[in-house]
Amino acid sequence: MLNFTGRVLDCEIMVRESPRDYVTRVMKEAGLSSRMVAERAAKLGHTISHQHVAAIVNGNNPDANLTVDKIKALAAGLGRPEDEVFSVFRGRQ
Repeated sequence: MLNFTGRVLDCEIMVRESPRDYVTRVMKEAGLSSRMVAERAAKLGHTISHQHVAAIVNGNNPDANLTVDKIKALAAGLGRPEDEVFSVFRGRQ
């Protein structure tokens, strides 16, 4: 809460999550493993390996082979809107 000219205002600061933190949080909230994310993506016609998902979560150079198709696959596997996932990876979340 901030007191500004006699008024109390609610103020929320948005902290950007890194792609690693975002993917980790979404997977934890949904109870998903990296293998489950990859399998869910495959069922929806996308391709991403569980190793690639794990590399993102573990911070092991996830940007090296990160393509538009991989981000779409990740979104599908996480069950999140593509726009949301792209925003996170662009740093605009």
